[in-house]
Amino acid sequence: MRMPLLDVQELVVRLGKAEILRGVTLSVDRGELVGLIGANGAGKTTTLRAISGMIPRRGLHLTLDGQPIPGEAYRVARMGISHVPEGRGLLTSLTVRDNLQLACMAVGKPFSRSVVTDLLTAFPQLEGLIHRYPDTLSGGERQLVAIARGLVVDPRVLMVDELSFGLAPKAVSQVAEALVAACRLRSTALLLVDQNVSTVASTCRRIYVLSAGRTSQPDRSAMLEESAREVYFG
Repeated sequence: MRMPLLDVQELVVRLGKAEILRGVTLSVDRGELVGLIGANGAGKTTTLRAISGMIPRRGLHLTLDGQPIPGEAYRVARMGISHVPEGRGLLTSLTVRDNLQLACMAVGKPFSRSVVTDLLTAFPQLEGLIHRYPDTLSGGERQLVAIARGLVVDPRVLMVDELSFGLAPKAVSQVAEALVAACRLRSTALLLVDQNVSTVASTCRRIYVLSAGRTSQPDRSAMLEESAREVYFG
């Protein structure tokens, strides 16, 4: 049996006395696009933050390509898991190019002309933005920069939290198309979290639903209408 690239089994997170995640189980294969949906407050962001080492967690089995995922965020990033947080987390005092360079420095990856060229091949939309500051860009452009920052370090798995956050429907579609194209071009696996079920469904091959601190993987043909209604409206 082939081992998944990212394998998370029975992930548990407690914040104070509250148990936020009670046993999240999910997997992502090499180059696969996987979605995670759920109601507001279900723990989607917590799941990504726990995998990337931003918050304490425990689990039965958390591995990347068979190797245990460490608990420190910088070690997780250097291992090959890149996290694009909700809200994007760009440094507005730095140019787009500087944000990208800083990401490379954080994982010990050289930031060369060829790195920029490869990135612009994946994201030609960034061609005219590279020397601008994030706060001069539109919401869709900022989201593209945040995703590019996640991909510039050449991760094995890219985790994107709330892709459609603050974006108009047309911008969501454009960013999602660019994300999928870039991941396929670079053979990067994707774990996508978003409140917008239709965005996740149009982007990802498999989808997990997070509810009551646990994940399930409903039949895709019935998931869009029935499972989404149950998750969002109880």
